[in-house]
Amino acid sequence: MGIKTKSQEKIYRNNWEYIEKFARDESKNSSKVSDYIRDYLTLKNKKIPNKNKVDQEFKLKYPISTTVEYVENNLKPIKKFAKYYHKLVNPIHEQDR
Repeated sequence: MGIKTKSQEKIYRNNWEYIEKFARDESKNSSKVSDYIRDYLTLKNKKIPNKNKVDQEFKLKYPISTTVEYVENNLKPIKKFAKYYHKLVNPIHEQDR
């Protein structure tokens, strides 16, 4: 990001930390953030990114910005879908099995 450290920390706390919490396989106690971002990019781009190029694809879709608003607006839908992803990866939490 091209924004100040304090703003980066706020973005992390308000958005990315939430994504990390919900993009997790609880039964294996493992992070699924990379898989989640890959699936999210597939949904948005209508094209499955190579597993080794998820970071590159993400940076193409969401280039570095100097404004907090731009970053937060891009993270908002990613954060929203993380909740649904959590249910798919951890169906034990779903009431309607």
